[in-house]
Amino acid sequence: MDCDAQRADDAKLGSSAAAVEEVGDEAMETNVDNAESTIDGAAAESEVEDDAAAEQRRQILDTVAASEGFFKHQQRGEPDLSYEEKREIAEKTLDGNVPLFLQRYAKFLYKEDAAYFEALRRVDYEVDFHVTEIERRSRRGSSRALSVQTKNRRYEALERLKTGGEYFSDKEMRRRNPLLFEQMIGRYMTEKEKLDLDKMDFSTLTFSGLLMEHIDRNEVTSLRRQQQDLEEATFEESDSDSEEEECEDDAPHVSATEKRLLRNEFMNTMYESFLSGKDKDYDYESVDNNADFDSLQTRQHDEEEKYFDAEEPEILDTVA
Repeated sequence: MDCDAQRADDAKLGSSAAAVEEVGDEAMETNVDNAESTIDGAAAESEVEDDAAAEQRRQILDTVAASEGFFKHQQRGEPDLSYEEKREIAEKTLDGNVPLFLQRYAKFLYKEDAAYFEALRRVDYEVDFHVTEIERRSRRGSSRALSVQTKNRRYEALERLKTGGEYFSDKEMRRRNPLLFEQMIGRYMTEKEKLDLDKMDFSTLTFSGLLMEHIDRNEVTSLRRQQQDLEEATFEESDSDSEEEECEDDAPHVSATEKRLLRNEFMNTMYESFLSGKDKDYDYESVDNNADFDSLQTRQHDEEEKYFDAEEPEILDTVA
């Protein structure tokens, strides 16, 4: 009897051990499955992050390649670099020297691009400086992905400035971009046109006004020199200073049609500068966040939507 009881107990113990072993195997399989799922999820997330970074990098290089930034020294008369050549140079600079890349091209980047350099800015002061500048400019409205509303408001502001005020007068545009003005318009002006451009109305001019006019002219001269220095840095000095001055003084003769085409091109450049948020002294917030710059058609559409949204639907009685 004792032997039978012992065998029964042994059988129970064997069953329990088998059950425990089975449960343990199932738990282990579950843990392994969970671990594999976690690894797969992390890998997928990492791939998404890598794809996002790659896309961000592509946009940055595309933006830089399309800019007027410095890429390499060139001899005078040498063909301009192609878009592909500029992009290749920019990519090599980005891979080899990020601070130098930002030093050259940060002014062409947008707030969306700043995140790409986030990790490096924490350990490199120069990178942090340039990224901070990108963010600072973004607060003035320099963004790659401007909303449709913002674009429409800026366009409306542009139309108002074109028809009223002095913002797009020759004098004001020369103040904002003196070198481009001289290259495309000023050098082809007659002496009378130049005198008229610089003429001041002394009948209403105060001392403070005269002082401000003097300061403005000095700033225009200084800015033009800076722009010239930046432009000349793109080329190696192959001619003497006297030869360069002689070439600069001899403006080629152009027809009235060519003058008109040059002026139209200059005006379009200035319009584009305004619309893209590059006029550094303009208060873009006064436009971007101002519903007064919504077009009449847009305002009427918004009012119609508000009206219909506010209406309660009528319940019509039906006749059986």
